[in-house]
Amino acid sequence: MHSYRLIQIGDIHYSKAIAAIFKDSKDQAFPSELALKTTIGPYRQAIRSITKARDSQKGINGVIFCGDLSTFGNYAEYQEAVKSLKKSLSLDDKSKWNNGAIIVVPGNHDIDRKKIDHSSDNYKEKFKDLEKAWSNNGCEFFKYDDIDPTITNIIDNTNISIFPLNSCIGCGEKRCYPEDIRDAFHNILKDYAKKKGDDDSFKLLGEDLDTPAFLEKDINSICDYITDNSTNSVPILVSHHNLLPQTIPRFDMYTELLNSGFVRSRLGKCGAPILYCHAHIHSDPIEKIIDIKNNGHPIITVSAPKITEGFNILDIKFNNEGTPLGCTVEMYRISNDGHTDLVHKNISFVSPKDSVLFLSSNSKDLIAEIPSGVPFRYKQLVSHLTKAQDQIDEEDFVKCLIEAYWFGLLEINNIEKDNNYWHVEKVVP
Repeated sequence: MHSYRLIQIGDIHYSKAIAAIFKDSKDQAFPSELALKTTIGPYRQAIRSITKARDSQKGINGVIFCGDLSTFGNYAEYQEAVKSLKKSLSLDDKSKWNNGAIIVVPGNHDIDRKKIDHSSDNYKEKFKDLEKAWSNNGCEFFKYDDIDPTITNIIDNTNISIFPLNSCIGCGEKRCYPEDIRDAFHNILKDYAKKKGDDDSFKLLGEDLDTPAFLEKDINSICDYITDNSTNSVPILVSHHNLLPQTIPRFDMYTELLNSGFVRSRLGKCGAPILYCHAHIHSDPIEKIIDIKNNGHPIITVSAPKITEGFNILDIKFNNEGTPLGCTVEMYRISNDGHTDLVHKNISFVSPKDSVLFLSSNSKDLIAEIPSGVPFRYKQLVSHLTKAQDQIDEEDFVKCLIEAYWFGLLEINNIEKDNNYWHVEKVVP
């Protein structure tokens, strides 16, 4: 079995994140410095946990930042966030990340709307300061106009392809009211911003008038690449906005991606399972989109929460022949006592019917010997099969069980733990 592990970090909102600490503060006069020494902030705990995961025995092959490092388009805050992340996570030392991918995409809160030239149709200008913040710190990770994939070969003819995808093309742009009122209305909004300050003005000028969207040419280029390289490849798209609407009804203007339906339809016909990683909604759903009519491959959308609430590790699994099997989303979540809790969610890329094509003959033979509907502890199953065969190679047997699990032929409780803790049961068709 082969594995590729990638940390996914959601909205940071740096100035708010570093100010947050775990406390129930009824006495506003209590010394703030003393309060800081008696508890930990969720941001610091998240950084500790990310570093610990990176340096663990399993290791990490890369990290993706899904946008919104700052709040209200504050460039000084964005620069400070970049400087802090570089230092605390050693982003400039790629050896700590197994020389893997480090990808940063913009979020709608990163854009300084005061600097947008509404008389120009150059949608890229508003991202250049963000790119400069990274390059000034010796890091060339920020992506806003480059969708070329970062490709990592897992084994022969098998790879991970990570695409940065800018969903903020329309963010901060001026709405096209009728020409006779357009300029007057825009001036009213500017005056409102001056009077109300950043918080209130960003809610009106930023969220209400956001128009998140992808460039059509970017989607075409990505789909063409995936279609041409779909065999034994797992494409990962890194973006800020969500493809599907959030679960809580949102009464607002232009909060969803304008062309998300077009994107879902195109990606579903590319001939490969796709991981779409995003943030923006400050929650962490994991959803699978399949176009059943067109026998499409799944698009699995994985949302990361705010960094003060945790982060994800995507652990992508391949069998020994290089077939992508699925992804374990390790959900690290920060609790109120400063502890980092961990929950595993497994998503398969394949279905039981695919086992005819991809399951190894050794796995097929072993699975055939397991009775249906009978739960076994791992050691019990080894004993049962040893009686049925002359001998059994436990290392190969474990690989066969894991492969059959991802194909949906077996249920294995506690699969994230040592195999001695497994409870195995054959799935009845």
